[in-house]
Amino acid sequence: MSTGSIIIKPIEAKLERNVASFSKMNPYCIAKLGAVEIRGKTCKNGGTRPVWAEAFVFSLRSNEDCFLEIKDKDILASDSTLGVCRIDIKELQEKGTINKWYKLYYKKKEVGEVELEATYTDQEY
Repeated sequence: MSTGSIIIKPIEAKLERNVASFSKMNPYCIAKLGAVEIRGKTCKNGGTRPVWAEAFVFSLRSNEDCFLEIKDKDILASDSTLGVCRIDIKELQEKGTINKWYKLYYKKKEVGEVELEATYTDQEY
């Protein structure tokens, strides 16, 4: 069983799925590791090219899957999913740090990409 911590930093996204009809989208990220879910800050009027400056820190206790979901904050309706990517924990543990563009998917279709910096340490935070 693996233990330690992972830190996920979404940097920016190039979104092809635009769900805003009358204004720019307000994208935010949700990072998920197993049953733990952390919601990030909204990039107000970020549109299809949002930029973030935040970090999600998780304790890693097993080989759970890690996902990053990007959603659009909507005042009048429920928030819309813009895309989801999977972060390979085994690859992250082998390399220590990964900084790359991950493809985003929505309903099995590619809908853009997100640049993530992810770090693994064998210490727990």
